[in-house]
Amino acid sequence: MKKTCSSIFRQLFCRPNPDELDGIPVKEGLNIMEVENSTMADISVGVHSRAVRVQALNQLAPPHRPVLEIEKRDKERSALILDEAARYHMHLHRTNPENPFRDHLQLELYLVDPQSQRPEGQNLLINGKADVVRTGKSYTVVLRNDSDKDLWPYLAYMDSNGVDIHLLYHPQPSSPIPTLPKHGSLEVKLRSFSLPPLDSGFLKLFVSTSYTSLGNLEQSAIPIQLPQPELLDPRHQLGYDGQEWDTALAILNFSDATERRL
Repeated sequence: MKKTCSSIFRQLFCRPNPDELDGIPVKEGLNIMEVENSTMADISVGVHSRAVRVQALNQLAPPHRPVLEIEKRDKERSALILDEAARYHMHLHRTNPENPFRDHLQLELYLVDPQSQRPEGQNLLINGKADVVRTGKSYTVVLRNDSDKDLWPYLAYMDSNGVDIHLLYHPQPSSPIPTLPKHGSLEVKLRSFSLPPLDSGFLKLFVSTSYTSLGNLEQSAIPIQLPQPELLDPRHQLGYDGQEWDTALAILNFSDATERRL
């Protein structure tokens, strides 16, 4: 074990977990292991005299990552942050190795014309990345399904400023048919990204051939656009037998409007 004031941990899903981390209770199902090399780590946990500092070591984001700080005496909140950081990492990097819709699924981002409220210009996403003005502009996401199967889409915004996950689109279970039809598209309108001065964020798309309740994906904050979706039976989970599913990821690099004019 590396003896420093800040310990580096890696989230695992196949090993027994301890009951505590330097006095912080660990929830059942959260399995971690300390590693020597920070390049192998997913989460950094610094246990200091008065506070616990948690930082997600996400290689997809810029190196200037924020640190979440909690008073050490607040053990319940410390355990919650560890759990949320682990789940954030899992959802961000979760993929289907088979990629059944790899060549048939597109995630596009457009500016919205303030007069017509319709998409304008070209797709801002180039090779999975887009430059976005932090405030003052409205955007819309277009999901395209070029496959021969109807799909249920779920779109989330993942905030690199912490461990927040906001659901932008979740179909209602009362919908009689999948909302992303084969050889069709779905538009998800967004409001202006009124965000703190962070460098980047993520759009994560999940699709499946049958309805799945992903309402519990959201954590730490109020949704950006939509109210909490209705929840189905918890047995309807992503990846159950007979279901085909896939994901897509986009990186959003934020800047101020004044910066873009320079």
